[in-house]
Amino acid sequence: MRKRPIEAVGQVLASEVAIPNDVPPYPTVAFDGYAVRSEDTPGTLMVIDRDKYYGEVELERGYAIRVNTGDPLPKGCDAVAPLESVIMVGENHVKVPRIPRGLNVDEPGAYGVKGEVIANRNCPLGYATAVVLDYMGLMVDVYEKPRVILMSIHGGYDVTGLLFAKLISHYAPWVDYKYIRIATGLSYDELSSHLRGYHAGIIIGGAGPSKNDLLEKFVEKGIGNVVFRGVDIKGGRPSSLIKLDGKPVLWISGPPATFSSTFFLLALPFLKSLGKCEEQCSIGYLKAKLMSEYPHDKPTGLYVKLVYKEDGVEAYPLSPEKQRIMNYLLIPRSHGVALITGRTSHGSFVPVFYLP
Repeated sequence: MRKRPIEAVGQVLASEVAIPNDVPPYPTVAFDGYAVRSEDTPGTLMVIDRDKYYGEVELERGYAIRVNTGDPLPKGCDAVAPLESVIMVGENHVKVPRIPRGLNVDEPGAYGVKGEVIANRNCPLGYATAVVLDYMGLMVDVYEKPRVILMSIHGGYDVTGLLFAKLISHYAPWVDYKYIRIATGLSYDELSSHLRGYHAGIIIGGAGPSKNDLLEKFVEKGIGNVVFRGVDIKGGRPSSLIKLDGKPVLWISGPPATFSSTFFLLALPFLKSLGKCEEQCSIGYLKAKLMSEYPHDKPTGLYVKLVYKEDGVEAYPLSPEKQRIMNYLLIPRSHGVALITGRTSHGSFVPVFYLP
């Protein structure tokens, strides 16, 4: 679908966006001051009406025109004397120092040349880029947002479900999702009904290894096709992917302190795949130096505090005791989550996602 960029913020681009023409298309003033002929400097020049010289008339020798940043360079001028470099002489003359040719002038294509790609296909359109594209009068082609239902099985205050929903809003804006809380278990008919009208689903809770867990009962009854089963993101908290009625359903465990690890390592790639968003596209993380060793092969997410230094950002994991899977208080105690894919040495650079 084709949209104005400002109306497509967060959606994934279906085609790359290239600059249609050189920017700027003509020589442009790069500094507030006086447009001059460089050969007239140094010298005292007469200031004339700027409106007269933005047509076909070429500036004559011995004159200067007051200009602002972004103005087209008047014909006949080849430089701009900065305001602070000149001295007013009477009401309509300025004393100008030596100004070399080309000073404070942006030539055609200085900001971007025709055909240069400025927004990549299969990457989400950010707000800042959208504003620029909108200003340029361009339109963009974007994919339809995949519709996802987020179902959280929880009888009380749903910390995990609410935080998970916030992460989807922040890190996967190309997804059109609905969050619902389910106080009790799910039957096949109920789950099938909830999925109606959606492309995919995410279920939080009931995914553990216990025989009493809902997913285990589904598997035992042969309901749905298992794509993968029991992926262990954080100790003892497996996640699975099944297909139900032809729709992918990511089923994850519910402890509040595991939600971020599971989101960034499993759910975000899942949502990227649904939205045709390429894996390498930046989704708002920074690279930080991990200030401890991670000696395990199992991928995980470590809650970290960030310290900004002159030579970069350092990530200090909270203590192992605070990283417990049921300790939801570690969320406000940390700045973000460092993604660890396996054994990692002290001083290695790792991606850190902010917690919105």
